[in-house]
Amino acid sequence: MVDEARAGENLAKLVGVFQRRKWLAILGFAVVFATLATVTFGLPTRLIHQLDLYQNVQQLERLSAQLRLNAENQIRVRDQRQKMAGLAELSKDIRAIRPPAESGPPAPGRLRPESVQLDRLKQELEVELKSLREQEAEIRAGIAKYQARLDNTPKREVE
Repeated sequence: MVDEARAGENLAKLVGVFQRRKWLAILGFAVVFATLATVTFGLPTRLIHQLDLYQNVQQLERLSAQLRLNAENQIRVRDQRQKMAGLAELSKDIRAIRPPAESGPPAPGRLRPESVQLDRLKQELEVELKSLREQEAEIRAGIAKYQARLDNTPKREVE
């Protein structure tokens, strides 16, 4: 019985200590709960930020690849235009070598096929080059937009 009485006294002392210090237990619980809430609610925001950053970088890389391809196509068209200019010079030289009877104006309704083809090719190349330049301007505008997004993202410290 003495042990039971002693156990009851000890229990009463513990209850008294808890009642005096319950604010400390509540504070400890509040700190743990606040930490968990911050991590739980902050995590999706960080993930969304990282995903947005990743998508911007991917888009910037895709636009850069398009810009390189566009530059290669412009070089190809310029080379073709230079070759076409060489063919036009060659055509002039051929006309200069022809006998005087053949060098006159073409008969009505009949055009020289080489000059028609050269003119058509020249027009096609000019249209293609203009289209490539417009596409280049659009790509550069897109790159500037995504570069600005990347530059404006807040710098986050690695935890």
